[in-house]
Amino acid sequence: MRFKTRPCEIEAIEYTGKQDNLAEILLFTGWTEVVEHFGGGIDIQTLEGTMLASKGDWIVKGREGEFYPVKPSIFQRKYKAIDGPDSWEPRGESP
Repeated sequence: MRFKTRPCEIEAIEYTGKQDNLAEILLFTGWTEVVEHFGGGIDIQTLEGTMLASKGDWIVKGREGEFYPVKPSIFQRKYKAIDGPDSWEPRGESP
C-alpha cells in the first residue's frame, strides 16, 4: 500500500541560534518546552521525548499543540509558506 500525508496547516519558527531568536522560540512554545545548550542547540520536549534542535532547524507546532524540530531540508520539501513570501528562505546567517 502507498500513503500520502493529509494536508494540514502548521505553525513554525526557524532556530537561528541568535539570542533574540531564542526569546521568540520561548514565546512560541509557551516558555516551557525549550532548554538551551551552552555548546549550541536547544532541547525541545516532544511527544516522543526530548529532541535536540540545531541551528537552522525549524520548530514546528503540530495540530495537537505538540512541538518538534524538523531539519531544514525536510521542512523545505514538506511545507510551503501560506502567509509570507512564495519562496522558502531560511532566516539564518547567509554563507
